[in-house]
Amino acid sequence: MLSLHSDVVAAQNEVHFFDWDSHYQQGLGWYASQMPPALPGQLTVEKSPAYFTSSKVPERVRHMNPGVRLLLIVRDPVERVLSDYTQVFHNHLQKHKRPRPLEALLLRAGEVNAAYKAVNRSIYHEHMRRWLATFPRTSFHLVDGDALIREPLAEMQGVERFLGLRPQISTNNFYFNRTKGFYCLRQHGHERCLHESKGRAHPRLPPDVLQKLRDFFHEPNRKFFQLRVELGYFPGFSSFACSGSPVQGTEAVVTQESPLRARNTVTVFLSVQSLPQCSQSSSESVFLSLPHSLP
Repeated sequence: MLSLHSDVVAAQNEVHFFDWDSHYQQGLGWYASQMPPALPGQLTVEKSPAYFTSSKVPERVRHMNPGVRLLLIVRDPVERVLSDYTQVFHNHLQKHKRPRPLEALLLRAGEVNAAYKAVNRSIYHEHMRRWLATFPRTSFHLVDGDALIREPLAEMQGVERFLGLRPQISTNNFYFNRTKGFYCLRQHGHERCLHESKGRAHPRLPPDVLQKLRDFFHEPNRKFFQLRVELGYFPGFSSFACSGSPVQGTEAVVTQESPLRARNTVTVFLSVQSLPQCSQSSSESVFLSLPHSLP
């Protein structure tokens, strides 16, 4: 959605610079070369979901630019687990591989398997604490993912302010697609919706298994929302009130100027999709954003 703004350009693919050693070892010059051309004053956005949960990424980002700002989207971790499995399921089908049943991955000896990647990625407080050990809380802007779906304009205007972008995104950039059941984007007379991989039907879990998953995330969600108490106000996250229900996924964004490509500003999307829910709404989202210059 950030590419709706004329001062933002987005990389087409996930760059995986900070989490893949084979890419990171090629240096910042290689990283900058993966960004699309940008005009003076524009931000370049790159989205790589694994950044948020990778233990080595925060320090690598800090080494590149300690003043970067982080934008994170959060949603219901239970929904995030189901979404994660759905994506892997379809990837296996495309490769003519037989996917394992969700319950076989989700449960071990009748209990939720915390080692299952989709579950571990959704334990948000563990990953968030790692980022907060590296960057001050003022570096973060949290976006309510549920509100982003229901009322995208208000959330995007908050992101514009956080990134220091001139107000530009408006109601004209969104229209409700009744067939898909969510808002799609409009820009320069062209309309587009999310990729076909978005909005897929999630697998149905037996009620008892679904309840086990919700119970499992109760404590991680409480700890995640406790961070607000310990650290004070997180911009964009004031509507959350911990109730024990699950939250939804996460994405992180890093923004900064890049002298490596004179004129450019590099924005890195750390997309993760996992955060616990502690409010009456069924989904929450968080964004991390970081603007500054590459050394």
